[in-house]
Amino acid sequence: MADSSLVVEGRVKNRQSAKKDRERPRKVFLIFAAIGLVFLVSAAYFLWLGPLTNAPTQDAVELRRNGANLYRAKKYVRASKYFERYIDLKPRDWRARELLADIYWRIGDTGQAFNELKLADNLAGSKADRLYKLGLLAQLVDEDAEAVTYLLKSVQSRPKSMLFRVELAKAYVKTGQFDKAINEWQAAIALLPEKDIYSAVIFAELGDTFQSAGEKDKAKEAYRLGLEIEPANLYLKAQTAKIGD
Repeated sequence: MADSSLVVEGRVKNRQSAKKDRERPRKVFLIFAAIGLVFLVSAAYFLWLGPLTNAPTQDAVELRRNGANLYRAKKYVRASKYFERYIDLKPRDWRARELLADIYWRIGDTGQAFNELKLADNLAGSKADRLYKLGLLAQLVDEDAEAVTYLLKSVQSRPKSMLFRVELAKAYVKTGQFDKAINEWQAAIALLPEKDIYSAVIFAELGDTFQSAGEKDKAKEAYRLGLEIEPANLYLKAQTAKIGD
């Protein structure tokens, strides 16, 4: 005997009710999972950057202090976030920009380091050590012409710095200005004590630069002078042998 319409309707309602009963725990689980995810993201943000507040409402002094503490603890990525937020509030603090540039350099973001240090230099006025660092960073970001400009200024500010002259010579070599590079190598050697072991390294660089300039005899002489200081230097021996008689 066929089921009556009332019986059929009752069965349908029972199935729908059972389906809702099965779906209710799933919906409750999804709601709690979503709440848990929001909590985890918020907790991670809090641990990484600090309280979830807008930068303009935070105390600048505290941001700087927290960043400095993280810097001293060598937690450079976290320190950078605090200093970035601090500089939004105090954009003319060149010391903070200089420190932020150092942090970027340490974490490998040389482009940001270069830009930040340029801003610091513009605000504070040029200084020999900062110009030297700008020259190094310019080379790292392949701004070779700017590297020469900054390193030349650093040498002009501190002409007796052998280190500054060596880096300027390297920058001249990279830009194909071999005559100027040769002058800087020679000036660097003159700043060292006679027969100083490091002179052998610079004589090797000088010899290589003479070769690049097409002056093989002068290159050979530079290598010879280097070997007088360090007879066991394998590079100088190899370069001398390569040139031949």
